[in-house]
Amino acid sequence: MLNTGVNSCFKVISGLADRTIPSTINDPNFQNIISDILAEDCSDVSDDVHDNMCIDSDHNSESEQNVSESDESETDSNTDNGDDIRPSKFLYGKNKFKWSVEEFASKNTRTARHNIITKLPGLRGPIKQFGDTARPSEIWNILFTENIINEILVWTNIKIDSFRHKYKNHMQSFLKNVDEVELRSLFGLLFYSAVFKSNHENANTLFATDGTGREIFRLVMSKKRFLFLISCLRFDNSDTRTERKEHDPLAPISEIFNEFIENCKLNYSLSSCVTVDEMLVSFRGRYHTERKFSKPTQSVLRLSKPIQGTNRNVTADNWFSSIELVELLKKKKLTYVGTLKKNKREIPQAFLPKKKSTVGFTQYGFTKDLTLLSYVPKPNKAVLLISSMHNQKGFDNDVQKPEIISYYNSTKGGVDALDEKCSIYSTGRRTRRWPLAIFYRLLDVSSVNSYVLYNSFKNNETMTRADYLKSLAFELVSPELERRFENTCISREIRSGIGRVLGKSKNLKDTPVYEDKLESRKTCRICPPKKKRKTIYQCKLCGDPICLECSRKICSNCFGN
Repeated sequence: MLNTGVNSCFKVISGLADRTIPSTINDPNFQNIISDILAEDCSDVSDDVHDNMCIDSDHNSESEQNVSESDESETDSNTDNGDDIRPSKFLYGKNKFKWSVEEFASKNTRTARHNIITKLPGLRGPIKQFGDTARPSEIWNILFTENIINEILVWTNIKIDSFRHKYKNHMQSFLKNVDEVELRSLFGLLFYSAVFKSNHENANTLFATDGTGREIFRLVMSKKRFLFLISCLRFDNSDTRTERKEHDPLAPISEIFNEFIENCKLNYSLSSCVTVDEMLVSFRGRYHTERKFSKPTQSVLRLSKPIQGTNRNVTADNWFSSIELVELLKKKKLTYVGTLKKNKREIPQAFLPKKKSTVGFTQYGFTKDLTLLSYVPKPNKAVLLISSMHNQKGFDNDVQKPEIISYYNSTKGGVDALDEKCSIYSTGRRTRRWPLAIFYRLLDVSSVNSYVLYNSFKNNETMTRADYLKSLAFELVSPELERRFENTCISREIRSGIGRVLGKSKNLKDTPVYEDKLESRKTCRICPPKKKRKTIYQCKLCGDPICLECSRKICSNCFGN
């Protein structure tokens, strides 16, 4: 702009030099003379302003970009000086990136090769061993493999050993080591808490014996055992954690986290559209690691690595989107659709939001592989999108929006939908340990993913997600219930409840008729040990020795009712 002003002044001085200055100033047409001199160079000045235009844009993470003062002022100046400019077939970004206003592809051509998907979504890998039907626990075990369970068992038992010595009585039952059956039952209780939406409910309420608690919790384990196991859950070797944290911030849980992700990728083939987005996990604690975010481009390339070369489409928001990313994905045989921030240097000024733009205004820019769209959904707003999937102008009459925006809206919510499903039935309990918070989220994701796998089997019974979670939880706690049902050291009340849940309650009419008396006197099972009461009688149902004081005679009709 400074050079332009100097050149204009020079033209005026040169023009006045050909005239007598005093007579010219006194001339009543003095202003017209000056205008004629400037008009000779008007077109050159306009061209210089347009070519050297530079727009400074503030960071804005919203999909709809606002009009800034600098954008509007430069837009107005360009409009005022552009009356004599001939419309161009090309538009240029701040870094001279070239866009064509005309389409490269003909509307009558066949479907582009990069939009042809040959692989359909569905089951693959180890899970296909089940054929056409599988139980919820079988599917879940494919994702949460025995290797993951054993890894948790090892480090949890080490933590239990260290905790046990802090108690005066080391022999208390809730301080014993955990095995695979009991650990799976713990996960089953967490899934039950998700179905009942009791994940934030106090443990005293869950294990209440006054009729207000959830009976299944008391039948599987005691309250002390439940809280103790939750506090002892560990996922890595604490002795080497500090060393591993130097290059792996997720060290306390990264091993089982990565294995779970690999199991998910191994057993399901994705659809033609995938979404990249962030998911936040909340917890009441501190994360003592320097906060370093990887570059968005590298994040998308890393996450999309398993599907590269498959012609699938990746959808993401403006935090990830860039021209560089779209071009890199194109080389890896992936298309991309996403919103753009207005501060990208490849965006021409004409695509930025303007106060004078009418609602519904649409402008396209094309290259051989990319399509840039600017759409005005409301006054002073503009949505910028980039797509390597679309190569033509298109309009969706159903939603009255450009086809690119319609496609983006229909595919952008993949991660948000998963986050919502995890929140509806969440296993996450209050904790200050971020590894445990992430583990709870892994359980939530495993329940969602296993449900997707369950519905992919042809002959599986149709179930709602709540019913599926109940079935999964029951199958996980059943082995522990079976074991406790056979344990005569557990109270009769608990064993009776377990028998009812497992469908093992005995009917007196079905029991064989035999003598009430034992061959030899034995200690009564119900009487306090200090009484040391011997009896020759036994229970008709369980066969335990029982004295007459602890037993009651009832008829078969009353017993059946």
